Amino acid sequence: MARPSPFDVQELLDHCIDSLAVGAKRRDFTADLLSCALVARSWTNPAQSHLFRDPHFTNSRIEYEMSGQTMFKFSRTVNGSPHLVQHVRVIWAPMNRGGETDYTRATRKMWQLEYTNLERLRLDVLIPEMYKEAIERLLRSPRLQYLRLLLHSCTLSDFQDAFERTARTLEHLDIRFACPVGSVRTPSPDFAPIPLKSLRVGMWKGFDEDYKKLGRLLDLSQLKALAIYYGPTSPPWGLMSTTTIEVLQIWAEENHYVEGLDLSLFPKLNTLRLDLLNRLPSSLLLVLSTIAPSQRIETIVIGVNGSIFENTYFKDAPRLDEALASLPLLPLPTIEVEIDRDTGIEVSPEVLFPSLVEKDMLRVLWRKALWRRDPDLNEGWWQDRIRNF
Repeated sequence: MARPSPFDVQELLDHCIDSLAVGAKRRDFTADLLSCALVARSWTNPAQSHLFRDPHFTNSRIEYEMSGQTMFKFSRTVNGSPHLVQHVRVIWAPMNRGGETDYTRATRKMWQLEYTNLERLRLDVLIPEMYKEAIERLLRSPRLQYLRLLLHSCTLSDFQDAFERTARTLEHLDIRFACPVGSVRTPSPDFAPIPLKSLRVGMWKGFDEDYKKLGRLLDLSQLKALAIYYGPTSPPWGLMSTTTIEVLQIWAEENHYVEGLDLSLFPKLNTLRLDLLNRLPSSLLLVLSTIAPSQRIETIVIGVNGSIFENTYFKDAPRLDEALASLPLLPLPTIEVEIDRDTGIEVSPEVLFPSLVEKDMLRVLWRKALWRRDPDLNEGWWQDRIRNF
């Protein structure tokens, strides 16, 4: 009688394939997972669950977004085998091509499938009319927790109905407008605003009134993390509860984003990130002066654009060094200064912040291609902060 194999135990088999899939994020183990899927029926489902979990990893050469060719190939696969969508947890849905082509027909059909286990969704919308039904279906996915919405030439009002029907499991919203929000009608009487734990919002040509329109659809009373970029001159802090926010990120420019910000109104603030796009805004020093001794801020991150380093020295460093070193906080916070590796600066950042060095508060972090004017490039930092909310 043949001895039973350990791989006859489904739980052990699943664990082994899970371990292989973890390695696939560092190396290209896609071919190995494909081989596993063909070994036996008991191997097929666990292998496919990783192959189709996040379509970005179906080909390691596609680093951040799927190319049109890869998207077309993926759409043909799931259209031919609809049961595979049960494995999809994360997906990027580009809805930015018009016309009647094989590509648009295949992708529209793909978005009509039921993604019942979808947890994280990115919608890149250029032509809402063509994909309206697909958008509504995806937003109703019953396990959806994270939504990243990029609106190019369309407005929130173009699919407000879909937004009102979004799954109530949604906790994290990252929404960017490349145009005005547009008119937002009063929601239906049975609509309850979506309660969020994190909000990352940007308006390329932001208007204060647009935030108020967006606020009609969202419940921000229990917000724990907030990031504002490309925003209006004075974000309407009155639309949200600042008493629950633990992580705050602001893109800071002169006369923008930080005007009127009082950090003492954020008693639970643990992490503060300030991204300097050009020169140090004078209003930013006033904002830092509002930090109260009773607060427990552990980390302040200063994102530095390479263009700030002019003539091999940071002209604003002395003022920023003094302001940060004199914060009335105990224990002293860690000040992380993030700098693009490609800036070509010729002076050590430690020399620019002597007071922080003396108090052992400074930590310099070098990032690659970080400070182009694009929030996508430090999205990983944001994801790490909201992961446990």
